Amino acid sequence: MMKNQKGITLIALVITIIVLLILAGVSIAMLTGENGLLTKAGNAKTQTNEAEAKEAVTIAVGTILANKNDPTYLDSLKENETALNTIDADTIVSVVITDTGLTANDVKSTTPPTDVTGAKGAIKYKDYVVSFDANGRVLDVSDYVASQGS
Repeated sequence: MMKNQKGITLIALVITIIVLLILAGVSIAMLTGENGLLTKAGNAKTQTNEAEAKEAVTIAVGTILANKNDPTYLDSLKENETALNTIDADTIVSVVITDTGLTANDVKSTTPPTDVTGAKGAIKYKDYVVSFDANGRVLDVSDYVASQGS
């Protein structure tokens, strides 16, 4: 008579380990590959930050244009502030700082990158340079470190 033996065989154990290794390999590839989750998350973060910079400048220009001919708005400026009736980098900087509460270190005037055609000026907003034309239309949002070299 044969006894009933309970337990797993060595072959079953090896097959289980192989299946787990395959699953681990597929999971790691899904996370770190060129089209992986981590890469996509990094790209989404960059796009969000660029859109935030572009939106801040667009809102500032809209504020300047909306209040350009309003004497009560212009009279409310402090003595040293730029009159908000022109679209230039300093004016946009002052509106962005006022509206967002950012400091001068986060927002400042800068020269537009030379590869942006038709740019009148630019501001540095956090880690990005936002170039704009004479009408205040945003032309380009570029990485500050890559375009300015520091």
